[in-house]
Amino acid sequence: NLFLGIIGVLTLVVGGIGVSNIMNVVVEERTPEIGVKMALGAKPRAVLGQFLLETLIVTAVGGVIGLGITLAICAVFPALGQEAIDFVGVPTVSPMVAGITATVLGLIGLIAGFFPARAAANLDPVVAMKMQ
Repeated sequence: NLFLGIIGVLTLVVGGIGVSNIMNVVVEERTPEIGVKMALGAKPRAVLGQFLLETLIVTAVGGVIGLGITLAICAVFPALGQEAIDFVGVPTVSPMVAGITATVLGLIGLIAGFFPARAAANLDPVVAMKMQ
């Protein structure tokens, strides 16, 4: 179980790297928009919060899809027959493990999104509006 837990955490970290890359692209694509917002008076904190919220939404959607797939596999697996159950056992979803996984996923998503969000919040409005 410990081995599978370590593999799961490492998978979440790799997913966090993917989320960070996605958010870097989002910041690059929306740099002029960020410049306009900041020129009109948006505080860096508001820009940071916006991108962190987007990151958490992307992470949450991925987590919900993953949980749905997990629940579907756990529901379908017993229907495969007694041979499969004898070989592996009956898979179950533990609420405690699901909660811990959701917490780790949220933390990884928050960390992965912080650096692109910070870069967006630190943009100079005049330079950001000129970029295209």
